[in-house]
Amino acid sequence: RRTHRSMSAQAAHPRENVFATVGLDCLLFLWDADAVACRGARSLRAGGTAVAVRGAAERALEDHVAVGYNTGALEVFGYPGLEPVRLPRGRGECASCAKYSPDGRLLALGSHDNAMYLHDAARNYAPWKALRGHSSYVKNVDFSFDSRLLQSSCGAYEIMYWDLATGPCCQGSSDSVEAATTR
Repeated sequence: RRTHRSMSAQAAHPRENVFATVGLDCLLFLWDADAVACRGARSLRAGGTAVAVRGAAERALEDHVAVGYNTGALEVFGYPGLEPVRLPRGRGECASCAKYSPDGRLLALGSHDNAMYLHDAARNYAPWKALRGHSSYVKNVDFSFDSRLLQSSCGAYEIMYWDLATGPCCQGSSDSVEAATTR
């Protein structure tokens, strides 16, 4: 089968015209946007609820596809072959979103427990830091261009900005860091 019964998340490769999709049907697909065709597929251990694609900016880092599961686990696959790179390890709440930093060194995983979990993608995805402060599940995460700030939004429509060097929320939803997050 080459389609999802229900797609939960999608993420684009930062340098190629390829994107990944996951679903609660326990499938991961890679799609070629130019050819409008499936480039690869694999079965997952559980329902996929978040996905991110790392197109490594540094030659020392490899391209990866990270999948967050409805069990809260995180699993990482090689790109483009989708071979397992890191076996799942989780926290128990459903993963809601995932994003690699632009430099490819960090992976942020948003969760239904209202927190974001940062993994050191340059060091075998070791857990690095948990960021808490939202009053609802984390819906979206995004990094600044220089990978120093993280922006998150939640189900209660809060927007928070996090300084990754210090950890605590550095600005609330009424503030603007637009100048700091653009080139």
